[in-house]
Amino acid sequence: MIRYVLAISLAVTVLGMTATALDQAAAANAERSIEAEIATVEAAATELLEDETPTPSAAGPQRTVEIDIPEASDTVAGTEQFVFEPATAADATRVRYRVGNRAEKQRTLDFLLRHPETEQFDLSNHRGTVHLRLTLKTDETGERYVEITLLEEPDV
Repeated sequence: MIRYVLAISLAVTVLGMTATALDQAAAANAERSIEAEIATVEAAATELLEDETPTPSAAGPQRTVEIDIPEASDTVAGTEQFVFEPATAADATRVRYRVGNRAEKQRTLDFLLRHPETEQFDLSNHRGTVHLRLTLKTDETGERYVEITLLEEPDV
C-alpha cells in the first residue's frame, strides 16, 4: 500500500515539475519572439535615420515593417503588454513588454519613435502579424525622429 502512495506522490511531483518547466519555456519563447520583433523595428528605424533625409514638404522616407506578436499557445506564452513610449532621456524610446505571468521587461532604443496621435504606441491588444509604417520626420526645431503608425489590414 505504501508503494502505491509513494508512486502516486512521485507521479504528481513529476507532472507538477513538467508543467512548471513548460510554462517557463513558453514564456522564454515569447520573450525571444518579442525581442526579435523589437530588433526588426529598431533596424528599420536606424536605417531610416542613417541613410535617408527627411523632406519637409512631402511624406518623407518610409519603411513598412511586419512583426508577429505572440499569441498564447502550448509552446509560447501570450503577450500581455507591448508598448513603445518616449523615454525620460531625450531622443530615446522605451519599449515595455510582459509575457505570460512574468514581470515586465524594458528595452531602450537610442532614437525617438513617435506616434502622431498619442504619447504611447500600444500594441498590447494585437496578436499575430501586424504591419507598421515607419516614416522619417523632423519636428519644429529640426530634430529628426521616426513616426510609427499601424497599417490597417485589408478586408478579405
